[in-house]
Amino acid sequence: MSRALGATLLALLLHLPFVLRYDLHFQPDFAISVLMSRAIVVEGDRPIFFWAQSYLGTYGCYLTALLFRLFGVSVVLAGLVSLVIWACGVGLATALAARLLGERAAWWTAVAAAIASPYANHYVTQPYSSYETAPVLALLAIAGLAWAERRVGRPFDACTAAGWIALGLLLGFGWWTTRLFLPSLVAVALAVLLRGRWRGVVVQRAATGMVLLLLAAPLGGYPERIHRDRAHEFDADAPSFDLAGEAELATNFWQAVASLPAYLNGDPRARLPEGVSFAEALATGAEPPATGGVLPLPVATIVDQLARVALAALLAAAIWTGVAAWRRRELALLALCLVPLVHLVLIGLSAQTAGGYYTARRYWFASLLVLPLLLANLVVVAEGTRHGAVRWGGRLLAGLVLVGSVATQARMLCLPDELGDYRLLTRDLSTSGERGVWMPTWNAWVVAALSGGTIDGVSNHYNRRPEVVERVALQDHIAVVLPAGMDFPPGFRILDRVFTLGRGPVHRLERWSWCSYDRADGR
Repeated sequence: MSRALGATLLALLLHLPFVLRYDLHFQPDFAISVLMSRAIVVEGDRPIFFWAQSYLGTYGCYLTALLFRLFGVSVVLAGLVSLVIWACGVGLATALAARLLGERAAWWTAVAAAIASPYANHYVTQPYSSYETAPVLALLAIAGLAWAERRVGRPFDACTAAGWIALGLLLGFGWWTTRLFLPSLVAVALAVLLRGRWRGVVVQRAATGMVLLLLAAPLGGYPERIHRDRAHEFDADAPSFDLAGEAELATNFWQAVASLPAYLNGDPRARLPEGVSFAEALATGAEPPATGGVLPLPVATIVDQLARVALAALLAAAIWTGVAAWRRRELALLALCLVPLVHLVLIGLSAQTAGGYYTARRYWFASLLVLPLLLANLVVVAEGTRHGAVRWGGRLLAGLVLVGSVATQARMLCLPDELGDYRLLTRDLSTSGERGVWMPTWNAWVVAALSGGTIDGVSNHYNRRPEVVERVALQDHIAVVLPAGMDFPPGFRILDRVFTLGRGPVHRLERWSWCSYDRADGR
């Protein structure tokens, strides 16, 4: 317990600086999360899923709302919620490693999971998005199997029944939150079906437990049932389980393989800040620069190669351990080793991947805490050989990967403020008394979040909440923000309200210009 707690605290300590530097990865989706949490506190809103969506359960927004009520609206507080959720998963990973792989592996897991990779900060240090929860749920499924393995050999009592019910509630709650941990559920199911001990009394106990779990799971996911009953119009937005077309399969699998090294700091595209400028570039179809990211190119090349070698060795060791677990019928360990293969297959087969690198990389996120366990397993397998070079080689390879990740993340903290121009714009709008802003891009939400929700933002698209658009349309005047150098139109319409260019000055702030527009009807 003390080791798991230490791992959790280490994860918090190492990644807290990225919560403070949230600008590196802050995007409109995270801005929406902040505004949803504020709406829970200020407006009494009770969202079950993210606005205008039928997925991504919002429990994290309610936790954030509690902090907002106590301390006020803050992006940093919102990021702390995600960090704490993920850091608890680091503690769970450490405890699970001790159970499945031994004490030595637990220490390696604690360090590797706490350090993580630069890409991990894209979600675990940002306002709640459910992605920070997916790795915890992935481990919870495997930990649940490890617990069940021990319990089915004992008489079925009230404590065991309560455990099955609690596991069902947690998994149902997790399914409402995110579907991304599905690969772990599939790996667990495969391990049980293929290598379960199908003896009479064991089957009876396991069947009884599964009945309790399946009865409890819908209760854990009951918020989704409420949503389905009252908001059928959004059902089409829910993630599908459609299979990719034959033409997309090869591209999907290639992107799944190409994106996995990002989780061991082996991809220069994952060593770049992915904030508002990154989101804007993707929206226009641009790609990030083909560089080493924050590392000098020769160093980046070495780091990439080390990560790829480590990944290959990690997967080879997982196969070795998985075969041994198959023979010994150690179901939880077998499921752990199956996760990367199952995950690869599901990403490759999913129509949701759509041949995209960034989508494939994002879908791997549920394995964020599985990979440290498998890296620790690599060290354990290497140490179990008779060859000194192999033993030290495994330790050295894992150690170099982790040192590279620490160095990369430290350098990222030295990058300039990604939100500097947005902060300047937000301050100027607030000082001028503006309470509604229109921008041609979805980054109007970023301005709204940076203002603490005192400014409502709308744009040409991505207007997730009708109430916000209605509030802006009812304002006597609004600010129109355009990239510097663009001409302001004489007027424009929001819903059925017409706004015309006011007589005030044009405010010029580095990359932005804005001026106030008055409502034409004067009411």
